[in-house]
Amino acid sequence: MESNITRTPNIGPAIICMLKTIIYVLFLLPYDLWVQSVNRLAALENTKGYEVGERKSHWPLLSYQYHLTFEYCFDIITILVPVYLLVAFIVLLFNKTNFGIIILTLYGVYMSSVAIQLIRDFIQLVFIAPIRKFVSWLNKPAQYLDIKMDQDLKVKK
Repeated sequence: MESNITRTPNIGPAIICMLKTIIYVLFLLPYDLWVQSVNRLAALENTKGYEVGERKSHWPLLSYQYHLTFEYCFDIITILVPVYLLVAFIVLLFNKTNFGIIILTLYGVYMSSVAIQLIRDFIQLVFIAPIRKFVSWLNKPAQYLDIKMDQDLKVKK
């Protein structure tokens, strides 16, 4: 019986795949996250989703606060990354800083969109997800809740 797996390594395609992934993560991922933030804010503007009057939930103020924080503020901070880049460049240029430090600082500011999105996702995972799970559990009809009745009903004669 022959195996489909060969014993000779395919180093060339593996290195090319690795280099493409590194280039994407280091240079293109921050831009892609920035574009997603721009598109989310544009969609939010088109639907007027940042207004309290548009909320149709049981808790309109909490829903508004959630969307303001996680759909509006984090995206605004991410969209302002080009402004941060410009300000950092001007400040570093006028301080006559070393060229290597200027490049590293600008790259760090460029990567800040990744850090902002990681913080946003971490907060949603750790703090918001349990609250959403609890609210969805509260909204279940009674027949779907896991309630056990251990008492027997006895009729007196």
